[in-house]
This record gives sequence, C-alpha cells and structure tokens, in this order.
Amino acid sequence: MASSEARVARVLVLGAGGSGKSRLAEALATRWRLPYVPAYRALRTQDGAPRPRAELRAWLDGEISRDAWVIDGNFDDERERVWARAELAVWLDLPAWLTVARVLKREMRRLQARRRHGHASQSAAMLWAGVRHAWRSSLEKHRAYPAMLAAFPGLKVVRLRSDGQAARWLAAQKRKRA
Repeated sequence: MASSEARVARVLVLGAGGSGKSRLAEALATRWRLPYVPAYRALRTQDGAPRPRAELRAWLDGEISRDAWVIDGNFDDERERVWARAELAVWLDLPAWLTVARVLKREMRRLQARRRHGHASQSAAMLWAGVRHAWRSSLEKHRAYPAMLAAFPGLKVVRLRSDGQAARWLAAQKRKRA
C-alpha cells in the first residue's frame, strides 16, 4: 500500500482469535526486518494460566518502550498504552464463521494433545468455551473496533477483511533495507 507504511517501526496486528494475527505479524516483521513480539508469551504462564495483570503490564512496558516492534495481540484492556504507542494497526477483520472454524480446529488439536499427555481433566468443555469466546469476540471486535481505533487519530489503520486481501497487502509491502 502506501510507502509511508513501509517506514513505520511499531506495528500492532489486531483481530479475533483465529484471524491469523501471529502468522501475519511474523511475516510482516520478517519482511520489514523488525523484531517480532508474540503476545502469547505474555498472556499465559508456563502452565497455561492467565498471567497476573502486573506481570503483563511490566512485560508490555518493556516491549512497547522499544523503538521498533511488531506485536500480534489486541491488548484491549491496555490500549491506552499499547495502541497509543503503535504507529500502524493492521486489523484482520475476517468473518466470524472463519475465525471460529479456525479456533475450533486449533482447540481440537490442543485437546487431543492434552489427552495424549495424560491430562484427561482438560475436557471438551474447554474446547467449547474457546469456541464461544471466539464467536463473541469476533462479533464484538467487528462492531467496536472502528470507534476504538478512531480514538487514536495518530494511528494509521489497515483493515483487512479476507485472507486474500491480507495476502495481497503483505505482498505489496516492500522489504526494508537492513
């Protein structure tokens, strides 16, 4: 797209679960030679529990204080800090049915892996909780993000509504010089 997008150094990739945030963020970071910061490292502890808010904030402060990054996470509760520091938000606003189907597939793989490793207490109820969350989250982000993003007038926003559109946008991004 615009050549000015190729000059930004702090990029936030937004979207519902299953939208492809991590995949796009990692590919963009590689293309633009920026550090990739996967959000999953901060959101959960080693045993899968939600990370305490104070730890999450400390991690975020360290990451967003850097001069350059591509982060793949919404951080809705921390948007006053994270979104305000970003220069570009790439929003994967894919159809809810697609993101839910991807979350279902991912959660089924996780459930099978947990069962193979003897974690039978990790039940299908967790799988369905994830799917319900993905559905609600996708619809809510689609409805609320336009106004939420508009509250950050200095933030450039690219809204991508399909996998094809995301692929074409990424392909159009020029590689930064090392």
